[in-house]
Amino acid sequence: MIAANTKQLHLNLCLLFNTQSGPLAELEVRQAIQYAINKEHMVESITHGTEKVANTLFWDAIPYANFITIRK
Repeated sequence: MIAANTKQLHLNLCLLFNTQSGPLAELEVRQAIQYAINKEHMVESITHGTEKVANTLFWDAIPYANFITIRK
């Protein structure tokens, strides 16, 4: 008999790019990539809507990574 693991596996995935050289050094190229990726669809299809869209590298619940607070 094989026992099934009933715990849900959580993965945090992100794409990081080298923006110091090559095509991604150009702001317009990075903006085009940002606009081309349908993050809402990715969240819905991968997590079935259980997560929210990430628009920043760090989770907004991390106090030192809350850029809105830092800019005030």
